Amino acid sequence: MTNLFNYNRALFISGLLFTIHNIEEAVGTAYFVLPPDVSLPIELPGTVPMIWSVVLITLIGWCVILWAVRQPHVVRKRNILTFLVLLFLINALIPHVAASIALRKYTPALFTSVFIYLPYALFNLPKLYRQFEIKKQFYGVLFLGILATLAIVVALHRITTFIFSKPIFASLALQSLG
Repeated sequence: MTNLFNYNRALFISGLLFTIHNIEEAVGTAYFVLPPDVSLPIELPGTVPMIWSVVLITLIGWCVILWAVRQPHVVRKRNILTFLVLLFLINALIPHVAASIALRKYTPALFTSVFIYLPYALFNLPKLYRQFEIKKQFYGVLFLGILATLAIVVALHRITTFIFSKPIFASLALQSLG
């Protein structure tokens, strides 16, 4: 492993990019309307639960980043950074770019996906791959990271949808938007 890769700096940059992306996603979600003639195999979350999910996933992301920065072992920092960079790539391509192409319109977080996530991921993934002496570990990190992310995203979606389906929280949420 090369000593030139500054994991702490890269982790903080990733956190900043993650936050900027999620701000665009939250703001874009508040104004996004699915065309009426489009049907999806899954139901999209409501605006308020989606925004809260984005806020919570951003906070969770920062907790993971801050934990990684404090780790004395460079391997943990490398693994978290590798996972984040791959997540940026997947997150940019699958929901954001693919949805915009399919719908032929802007979807929330498209700009940061194209102009920040994709270049950052394509620049850093090869560098990170070279940091793994045993290449199977690289793929293991990616696999476990994707599973963990899917579990967190699904759980947050369900929790926020449940909370905001309750009348008291729903009325508070509507007041915060108005």
